[in-house]
Amino acid sequence: MFEPQLSSASEDELDDIPDLQIPTIRCKEKYLGCFVPDASKKKSYRQVKLGRTTGNDTKMECLDKCYGSGGLYAGLRNESCLCGERADGFISPEAWDLALGCNSSKSFDIYMKVRNCEKEMTSSTMERDKIGCLHSKPQLKGAMVAMKVPGGALHVAQRCILSCERKGLTIAIASQDRQFCICSDFISLFEKAENVKKMSHNCIPGDATDQILIFGTFNEDPGCHIRFYSQNEGKPIILFSFPGSGNTWIRHLMDISMGVYTGSVYNDGSLYNRGLLGEKTNPFSGRSTAVKDHNLAKILPNKQLTKYRGAIVVIRNPYHAFLAEFAREYSGSHTGVPSDDSYKSAGFLQFAQESSIRWRTTLEDVMTAVDPALVIYYENLVKDQVKEMRRIAEFLKLNSDDHRSNFERRLICMQLDVAGTFKRPKKTLPFDPFSVSLKEKFDDAIVKTNTFLLDRKHTSMVLSYLSNSTAGKES
Repeated sequence: MFEPQLSSASEDELDDIPDLQIPTIRCKEKYLGCFVPDASKKKSYRQVKLGRTTGNDTKMECLDKCYGSGGLYAGLRNESCLCGERADGFISPEAWDLALGCNSSKSFDIYMKVRNCEKEMTSSTMERDKIGCLHSKPQLKGAMVAMKVPGGALHVAQRCILSCERKGLTIAIASQDRQFCICSDFISLFEKAENVKKMSHNCIPGDATDQILIFGTFNEDPGCHIRFYSQNEGKPIILFSFPGSGNTWIRHLMDISMGVYTGSVYNDGSLYNRGLLGEKTNPFSGRSTAVKDHNLAKILPNKQLTKYRGAIVVIRNPYHAFLAEFAREYSGSHTGVPSDDSYKSAGFLQFAQESSIRWRTTLEDVMTAVDPALVIYYENLVKDQVKEMRRIAEFLKLNSDDHRSNFERRLICMQLDVAGTFKRPKKTLPFDPFSVSLKEKFDDAIVKTNTFLLDRKHTSMVLSYLSNSTAGKES
């Protein structure tokens, strides 16, 4: 088996190993892009005075001061630092062109807090960034750098992570027993997104000896940054699903893997403030890869469908989709969970009866009016996000130089951040909330939808949704 040639620990190299006694500000953030803040909305952000730091230290100081004072966003241009609690005004998608690709003197690099900055690395904080363990040492290739690191088991891993962060790399691989460290970027280590799961197996709990640990550093791969299209660069594709079918989650996956923000017809401030910046763009401005639209008559008339050139249709077991949408309606949140008693209310019954019809009719409306259409089954997406994102990319026909050169590393970024903050926690009910009459309505909708899909040459898996083959109790 290949053994990487570790650089000998010369005196110069040892000097470069981080001193754990010296506090280092580390901030985990997500880069949102380059924007010109809206001068008419200055109340949404404030300027912060920085010390005499330079380079990455300036960035860390800005992030630390913003996040430490309750801000969620930080903007940096040279030595100017802006802090914001909300995205409105501070981040204006309509001002994307004004930034001129960060070349405008008024543009700021905008970052969103992933978690609070820290000055001390502990075993618990390291656990959050652990990707897994390798069976053997990887071959040195691409951007990989190897070094020996002195110290005890915990210190080897800590110094390895800090060393890799200083080198601007995104992966730290540490053998605590053999005292070596390999720094890498995503693509050099994994090469393909499918290899993330194949290579990084679960570590043995409590066993710190001779395990080759993989950590994600606080650096973000610049190849995985997300942008907007320029005005009218893209033509709108509807991203359709019945509410509760994972539309918000699939937008998170698409934003990362496609590298372009998805749009929406709903202008949802809560999603916007959590990083889905396409939420507040004009949905038909051509700035997004796809536009979220549930196409419910009470929100948007069907004539809008003529503006779409194609459709990505996300289908989920209607029993599960309905329960997820009921949870959102009841809790008023994309991630809220209602009480058990709410599923026994009259409101639940009425909502369920209406939803069994809408689940079928809205899907048929969209697929009849918009062609071509790509069907994505939520259950397949849960099993294999990479495979489904490859299907979407092929459907969207993304052929830019940026897409061709960075698509694989974006898929790796996505694979390492699958859940994001947009998946509702599962709730298993201790009872079946669906009566026999409700199941008859839902099953009827499933059979008719199955026939509709087969008539249009789409693959069907919806017969497995029938009540006699699924409990239908997960929300």
